[in-house]
Amino acid sequence: MTAEKKTPLDNISINLFTNQEQVKHSVNISGHQTSYTLEHAFYLQLQRFAKNNNLKISQIIERIDENRENIGLSSAIRLFILNILTDRFEP
Repeated sequence: MTAEKKTPLDNISINLFTNQEQVKHSVNISGHQTSYTLEHAFYLQLQRFAKNNNLKISQIIERIDENRENIGLSSAIRLFILNILTDRFEP
């Protein structure tokens, strides 16, 4: 008998998707109240980035909002987080 070769997909488990419902967050950007919706994992990364850089989440969201083009705010935040994680783990 030979052991089955593991693939990267074997590391994906149902636990990855537990408690990942989208949560709506409110923020004041340039004097305007707005909201964005993120899964918990994205929000945790946003909080971590803010803490590590001594920033408020609202400051980060405002900068993302200023620089996004033709994309929703929530999607822009997710892409920002993806960019941070990609930069962190790429050689």
